[in-house]
Order: sequence, then C-alpha cells, then structure tokens
Amino acid sequence: MKPVNIMPCNKGCGRKIYFDPSKRSVNDRPIPIDAVTHQPHQCKFEGVDKLKNEVEALKIRLADMETLVNSLHIKERLEVLEKRTEKLDN
Repeated sequence: MKPVNIMPCNKGCGRKIYFDPSKRSVNDRPIPIDAVTHQPHQCKFEGVDKLKNEVEALKIRLADMETLVNSLHIKERLEVLEKRTEKLDN
C-alpha cells in the first residue's frame, strides 16, 4: 500500500485527515478520511466560510440601507428648511 499523506483539516477543526484515491463522492471528488477512525471526515466547521461570506454580504447591504435612510432624513430636513425659507420670503 502507498504511504498516506496525513494533514490537518483545512476547515479549522484540526483533525488529521488523508485522502484515499479509492474513496470518492458521487461527483468524483475525493472524500477526506479521518486518520484516527478511517471513516469519512465530518467536519464540524463545514460551511463556516460560506456563512462568513453571507454575513459580510449582509453587513454591506445593511450599510447601504443605512446610507439610504440617512439620505432620506437629509431630504426631509431639507424640505422642512425650504418651507421655512419660503415663509421668511413671504
């Protein structure tokens, strides 16, 4: 049997894994194997990067909405000032 290249999981859990060329997903992707149990690795951090990206996208959308709300408040204040100015002119 060929020597196995054991490495830490790159998702952040730190478990030692390896890839067995004979173990592939239905999409023909290599399946990480836990170096201790020799079972497919089920990382508890799977999907964390996707969630981080979604949070960042939501932060950007929130900032855009806050900018819009602030600009609406400025528009309302400007309308009030214009009305006051009109009253002074009359």
